[in-house]
Amino acid sequence: MLFFTRLRPVELSADEEPGGGYLEVLAFRPILIVCGVFMALLLVLTTGFTLVPNYLQDVHDVGIRAIGQFGSVFAVGSVILGLTIARVKALSRPWNALLLTTLLCPVAFLLFYFGGSLWIFGVAFLFRGGYLVSWSLIYAALGEVTPSRLRSRAFSLLEVLGGSGFAIAPFLAGASPSILLCRSSSPWPASSLSPSPCSSSAATWPSASRLCR
Repeated sequence: MLFFTRLRPVELSADEEPGGGYLEVLAFRPILIVCGVFMALLLVLTTGFTLVPNYLQDVHDVGIRAIGQFGSVFAVGSVILGLTIARVKALSRPWNALLLTTLLCPVAFLLFYFGGSLWIFGVAFLFRGGYLVSWSLIYAALGEVTPSRLRSRAFSLLEVLGGSGFAIAPFLAGASPSILLCRSSSPWPASSLSPSPCSSSAATWPSASRLCR
């Protein structure tokens, strides 16, 4: 606590002082692009990944203990991706790193679908780390395209829209007819509904990057 009491706010120029309302933020196209893509991304990915444990248990007969251990692999994947992004110069720009982490998620879904062993599912959970890293990278992407005086409002909007997508997704997963497929002998996994829209979301990154410049 004593350390934090010694911190002093950085003095800002008049142009950098927080200002502007949410209407001005909503009128700024790059902010809307980043926030909208982020909400869609979280909605799709969270819906798919919520159904993965059900699919692994019901279709591939993977035990609860193994599924719980895969949670650690998921965390390790996010750490490896974070270190890779920090060390690879080509990934220093948030949009490049977001493209990588977003594309890894549909690859993970495909591995869940075609995989038949715990090792393959482990790799899929490793790639699932891109889901967590994407959440962090989006803030850097938003910061790049947002004027200083609008950042407080822009980050608030990002939290609201991203949190909404994250909150709605489990309800969509629960209401999804894919759960019925998981409980049958059908080879179609619940998460197989997600690669297509997820790939579409990934494809929007380059165009979004150009529009935000």
